[in-house]
Amino acid sequence: MWKPLEKNAYRAIFSADSRALLEITVFEVGVDDWQRLLDHLAARFLLIYSEDGVQTPLPKFEIIRQRRNQATLLMEVMLPGFTINCQFSDDGQIQMDLLPEDVNSSEKAEAVFQFMLAIARLLNKRTFLVPEYASADSQRLCEMAICMADPENSSVFSRST
Repeated sequence: MWKPLEKNAYRAIFSADSRALLEITVFEVGVDDWQRLLDHLAARFLLIYSEDGVQTPLPKFEIIRQRRNQATLLMEVMLPGFTINCQFSDDGQIQMDLLPEDVNSSEKAEAVFQFMLAIARLLNKRTFLVPEYASADSQRLCEMAICMADPENSSVFSRST
């Protein structure tokens, strides 16, 4: 079902004609996982956090949980030449989205795969790249996953066809 990621697999994975967002997703996370992720991202990337479009310093996850029903929250993670966005919609699931057409080179694809692998290692949980599909449950999203970062193997795999 999963196979090692091939060198030029990024072209199919980040196909610009799909017209859909891709989501980096981690299932079954808790508040501590969220906070570890935020601390990790803040230490390694330029982050832009905003509430109702107003940029503000990134708070602790407990504060984000309280504010998300009162404001529109967005965290942008700046990678080389593109961003990954997080809206904090679910305590039990990390979802960060990106536009596939933004990942138009092997270097940008490698940045996404390394980003996913770092999260997988940090949280010791498989991290998936899935097409945005709002009504799907976690089992269905896993079945739809395009690729997966596995912390046990310290590798990224793509779906075999």
